[in-house]
Parts: sequence; C-alpha cells; structure tokens
Amino acid sequence: MMSMNEQVVYALIDAELRRLQALSYSELAALIEKIDTKVSAKMAKPTNSRFKRFGTVRRAQMSD
Repeated sequence: MMSMNEQVVYALIDAELRRLQALSYSELAALIEKIDTKVSAKMAKPTNSRFKRFGTVRRAQMSD
C-alpha cells in the first residue's frame, strides 16, 4: 500500500506528464531551449560550448 506522500507524488507526476504530452513539438522545443538557456546562464558558459569539441572531431572525421 502506498503512503499518502507517494500518492501525491504520483498524482503530480501524472498531471505534469499529461500537460507535456498535450504540447506540440515546437512548444516542447521552446520549453527545452528556455531550460537550457537558464542552466547555461547559471554556469556562465554559452549554450553550445559543450558541443564545440564534438563538432570539431566530427568535421575532422568527415574530411578523411
């Protein structure tokens, strides 16, 4: 048997999941961009900095 706290947590998760499933792809993408921007601002790094190394390696592999 679940405790009251567990029931509340599952109800909140279920409600949030239903809300997210109702969003369009573009709304989800915009939401993710907002979150990524906030996280990056807190870390004081540009959003795409973590991908620079991958892009450089990928371009080098493609030129071979």
